Amino acid sequence: MFAKYIALFAAFVTVANAQSCVFDCGNQAARDSGCSSVYDRVCVCASDRFKTEGEQCLADRCSPDDQRAGAAMFHELCD
Repeated sequence: MFAKYIALFAAFVTVANAQSCVFDCGNQAARDSGCSSVYDRVCVCASDRFKTEGEQCLADRCSPDDQRAGAAMFHELCD
């Protein structure tokens, strides 16, 4: 259980340090999916729509490096 909290904290720190397009896409996808924010782990991780919307936004608005960072954050948060 403690390890999950550490991983969740690390994901939040990563999100906080991410490029704004990654954070903006995450929050927009969260709202579009009915989640309160990208920090709503239970909602975000259970939502196929979040993943689809987030991936599309990242592809449209973010650099390839930021796209990889966004995908890594999702997997770190939800796996």
